[in-house]
Amino acid sequence: MPAPFSEESTRIMGVTYMARSDKARAELGWKTRPLQTGMLETFKWIEATEPPPSPAQAHEKQVAALVLLGTAVLLLLWLMGRRDRQA
Repeated sequence: MPAPFSEESTRIMGVTYMARSDKARAELGWKTRPLQTGMLETFKWIEATEPPPSPAQAHEKQVAALVLLGTAVLLLLWLMGRRDRQA
């Protein structure tokens, strides 16, 4: 199966994010690890560095959830009424 981008096309674009990790391994001692491990570490870092939501933000989330729920209920009722009229 051909590669999605040929070497020539990436050269024409002038930018490529494809790279080898040899230099990072040699100079920085970088090692690969499972994706799940990296994601869990990232989530822990975000939790540690992000401030907790303010009461206003928490209230805004609750209001948004209620609006979404109400919208879903209205859509369901509309669909049920439409189906009954077609039958």
